[in-house]
Amino acid sequence: MPDSGISRSIDKGFISMGKLFGLMSQWPLFLVLTLPMVNQACGPYGGGPTPGKTTPTITWATPTAITYGTALSSTQLNATASVAGTFVYTPAAATILNAGTQTLSVSFTPTDTTHYNPASATVSLTVNKATPTITWATPAAITAGTALSATQLDATASVAGTFAYNPASGTGSCDRSGNPFRHVQSKRFH
Repeated sequence: MPDSGISRSIDKGFISMGKLFGLMSQWPLFLVLTLPMVNQACGPYGGGPTPGKTTPTITWATPTAITYGTALSSTQLNATASVAGTFVYTPAAATILNAGTQTLSVSFTPTDTTHYNPASATVSLTVNKATPTITWATPAAITAGTALSATQLDATASVAGTFAYNPASGTGSCDRSGNPFRHVQSKRFH
């Protein structure tokens, strides 16, 4: 069989269509082509293209209500994810929230960013109003008929605010039965 250069052309990975058809007219030709796969990545799933990224599942139960003045902690900021990664909470731990319904949020970054997307979640937290602590020492005895003053009406509270005393300053010190008054009524403290 004459060497028309066809075997050398095939070994180099190319052959002209004209040469191929010219040779086919002289004798039968068997041609086996193996083409490389282009733009294919073998993944961890037995070959073939790598599947798209998955978004992890975040589980975060609604926290139990807290009282104003309680700093956020891991008790409230306790989300979990279906894969390993890091959590960033807003607001952060140690924050003291105002009374009312507050929204807590978390951003999750998976350790394996090749196969997993970042994720986020939110929950609501009820922050109850705090009850101020009132301190009022028993006043020293006064003579019946002495008007009440700041000496007797000197209660303090754990938060800023105002007091409304009953009886008010300047009022006589005994009720109709002759018993001394000792009653404080506080206004709302914020």
